[in-house]
Amino acid sequence: MTDLDNVPEEEAPVEEMPPEEVEEVEDEEAEPAPRAIDPAFAYIILLILALLGLTNLAADVRHTLLWSLLALVGLLAIILDKVSIEAPNVRNLLIGLGFGAIVGVPLMAVGAPQLQRISLSVFGRLPDSAVFQVLAFTMPLAETLYFRGAFQAARGLIFASAAGAVWSAALFFPQLEVLKFPFVAFVIALSFLIANFVYSYVRERFGLFASWSCQIAVNLLLLFVVRFL
Repeated sequence: MTDLDNVPEEEAPVEEMPPEEVEEVEDEEAEPAPRAIDPAFAYIILLILALLGLTNLAADVRHTLLWSLLALVGLLAIILDKVSIEAPNVRNLLIGLGFGAIVGVPLMAVGAPQLQRISLSVFGRLPDSAVFQVLAFTMPLAETLYFRGAFQAARGLIFASAAGAVWSAALFFPQLEVLKFPFVAFVIALSFLIANFVYSYVRERFGLFASWSCQIAVNLLLLFVVRFL
């Protein structure tokens, strides 16, 4: 073996990207693509409709229209912006029901008479079968798609929780007439905030379908079961 055999081969020179191209790549990575539907902007429009645009309608018609719009906007935002949603499974659904029971059972035990009055005031003379459908299907589906699906993916847990609480207040306060009783209004608003935080937390930890089943459990315990106590 000669000394020439020990001479290392020259490495091919590494081509460096021009600074301008490096900056463009960094900018593309730093700036996310604009969303097809901004949930926060849509939320403002929907909130204006809830507070001003549909107040002359009967409560059940108003609620149905608003939840339908909420579900439609949430579904479109999830599809167009390709929000990642995990496949449903029994474990996550049971976890959601468990969290719903943890929240709902103590509140029902403490405030069943007040919750009964709230349920009767909000849903008026609707038959119990219609109230069940609203609380188990219409309301949780719409609010889960929009707030825990589209809104939380765009704005995060805290903003989604606050937005959901304000939405609940705007939706139900006209029927409750709680503005005549500021302390009662504060307690109910705080309850809305805590419930929506729990839904968003469950969505963050266990997925969208766990959050959906959690809201179904809370709704049925606090606004349906109490009607029969």
